[in-house]
Amino acid sequence: MEEMEDFWISYVEGLIEFDLIKSRYKSFYQINSIGRQELQQKAFLNGYTSLLSQHYYTLQIVKKTQNPDTIKFFNQSFPKYGIQQGTFDLLKNKLTASNELTRINAGRVYYSTIPDQLIENQKLIEKYLTNKAMFGN
Repeated sequence: MEEMEDFWISYVEGLIEFDLIKSRYKSFYQINSIGRQELQQKAFLNGYTSLLSQHYYTLQIVKKTQNPDTIKFFNQSFPKYGIQQGTFDLLKNKLTASNELTRINAGRVYYSTIPDQLIENQKLIEKYLTNKAMFGN
């Protein structure tokens, strides 16, 4: 149980870190693209990679967590760490939330306009975008 708790806390902390990155770069589009287009695109890539990472790894854990006792364990609150009751179900439901899928697919369109030479993490992004399980295919 202690190992499961350590894993879950570490996992949720990772998701929070991705949230911080997404928050930092969510206004990428406000960067004046005249003369600063590369900066705008790199800011987008930072936030978009974080969004895709969250979605991908949440999908992986949901797919692998089928045992009702494990789900119950992950859904309990861990107040010491600020993890609220029902967090697992919240994350699971977010996978298919229309606003989440809209952000991913709108990002995919913008991503396709960025020159390959600017995309340092292209293999990672492509891994996420070609994972059929991410989009219910």
